Amino acid sequence: MVFTNHTHTAPALVDFFRAKREEEYLLWLTKRIVGTAAELRPEEPYRVSLGTATACGLAHNRRWYMRDGSVVTNPPKCTPFMVKPEGPVDESVQVLRFQPQVNAPSALFVNISNHTDTVGGSKISAE
Repeated sequence: MVFTNHTHTAPALVDFFRAKREEEYLLWLTKRIVGTAAELRPEEPYRVSLGTATACGLAHNRRWYMRDGSVVTNPPKCTPFMVKPEGPVDESVQVLRFQPQVNAPSALFVNISNHTDTVGGSKISAE
């Protein structure tokens, strides 16, 4: 299964840029994931593993400081007026794997970061 998500207002999972990790949401999310995993054919043992890797070049910062001191979103590529990106880029990729002990396909959930909250607030939107 492949799925994607993109939101401008959602709870932060890690401290990144100005976003602060929301512990209460992480506890809720963990309970939901563990509860769902417990419903996976409980008569068969599963190996659950979590990994993190780096994917250089997968993400980029689209906001740039310009020579005149302004910050521009999506300036034209290779413009000579770009100085540096406004902030860091999260190049990590997280993978959650559910592997049955028998010879069967794994279930993989892959998460990458897109960009941090640009609207503000902590409500979950329908984006």
